[in-house]
Amino acid sequence: MIRLLAQYLRPYAPLLAGVILLQLTQAVASLILPTLNASIIDDGIATGYSLKAAAKAVRRRAPAWLVVAAPVGPAGAAAMFAGIADEIVIVVSPSVLTSIGALYDDFAQVTDSEVVDALESVESPRDGRNRGRGW
Repeated sequence: MIRLLAQYLRPYAPLLAGVILLQLTQAVASLILPTLNASIIDDGIATGYSLKAAAKAVRRRAPAWLVVAAPVGPAGAAAMFAGIADEIVIVVSPSVLTSIGALYDDFAQVTDSEVVDALESVESPRDGRNRGRGW
């Protein structure tokens, strides 16, 4: 019986090997990927819709732990992220929130090159080396 089965499966051997390799890759990935944590930090939550969309997109990638944080947001903003984020951090929740910028001493726009420069200046927590443009 085994010889008969082997005879009929022989032409499909490369395809079966590929399927087995994909199954192994998926199994290894499912063991590794859920060990990663993710943090999304915003400069402030006004309506919360863009931050919620970002949190949902990150959640689809199945991190082990997802933190959504902002220094300021309206009262009740944390409820928007229930079921999406594992942890929600909002430092200040004024009873009346007219604008995010009003709560900052300096809320000037930051250019893309300033962001890149800031990221390039940060050292990797793992090896102490500069991460460069790999971020």
